[in-house]
Amino acid sequence: MKLVNKVVSFTVLTKFEDIKADKIYSGRPTMSVIKIQRNTIIIFKNLRGRIMGNPDDIDSSLLLLPFKITNIAIQTLTYTHTLPHEINLLKLSHPFHYEGELFPSGYIKFHNCHVNIFHTGNLVLTGIRSHLHAIKIINTIESLIIPFYVIK
Repeated sequence: MKLVNKVVSFTVLTKFEDIKADKIYSGRPTMSVIKIQRNTIIIFKNLRGRIMGNPDDIDSSLLLLPFKITNIAIQTLTYTHTLPHEINLLKLSHPFHYEGELFPSGYIKFHNCHVNIFHTGNLVLTGIRSHLHAIKIINTIESLIIPFYVIK
């Protein structure tokens, strides 16, 4: 299992107009976009912000911001995982779903997250709240997916 993306929310303690941004989008919603390291930072006019990107760089990117922030909290995490066998997506049944004409993976939604299941046995877990949450979901999927393994 590998953590590949992290989204952290925060509140900015400065005026929106004083934020030096790489790009400002006016419209709905108005936001400033800042790129630091390999991460993207979005700050909305209400001074709520999000930083998303490489989980190894998030903490250091927050320290590099030229303004003070507070209320820092992990919003979501994205993990990848590889199952021991390929999956026969055409045979997936409840609780899994497969709509091959729309997207080349099966999926399951539960525990407030979404998991894509590819025929190669690769999983992409989005909407994860903690590492323990990811472990529980992977263990559940591994027990449910066994009938759909392609054993060579």
